[in-house]
Amino acid sequence: MIQKAKRRLAIVVAQYGTAFSDVDAVLRSAGKKHLQERNVIVAPLYGVQGPDHPRGFPEIMCRRIDALMYSQFFYCPANKLPEIYEGVARLDRLIPVVPKDPAAYEPLPVALSDESLSVLMAQLRLRFDSKQEPEIETLREVLADTVPVNLRPPSVAPQPVSGG
Repeated sequence: MIQKAKRRLAIVVAQYGTAFSDVDAVLRSAGKKHLQERNVIVAPLYGVQGPDHPRGFPEIMCRRIDALMYSQFFYCPANKLPEIYEGVARLDRLIPVVPKDPAAYEPLPVALSDESLSVLMAQLRLRFDSKQEPEIETLREVLADTVPVNLRPPSVAPQPVSGG
């Protein structure tokens, strides 16, 4: 669990930055201890649309996200733990969180499977402009057929953001 403006589930995608004890002393004496925070990077989860959550991700998007058609989202099914709801991890909203602040970070006893984690990490590499993630392309081809015909997009090719 993380807390920024409000408390929500998140997936830890990177654990701890590098910190050096000799630099720590220099920074503390200069009042700049924040430059070597041992933070984690998380992808926050947002709920799916339902009777209790009308503002969540609609079904059409969830089905496409689950088929890896969006590069900026990662689908997460509900878990048997009551606090783990069905949601979508926002890879376009990565947040650094300082674990030593208990109000901002509370780890839960749950983790992605190794297979899901490898897909998530490949999607993150693509977000950071990796040129080759062949397993994602293969998965997209296989998963495209899992999207009901009435929810499929006219084109499944990702659209680059135009610079301006």
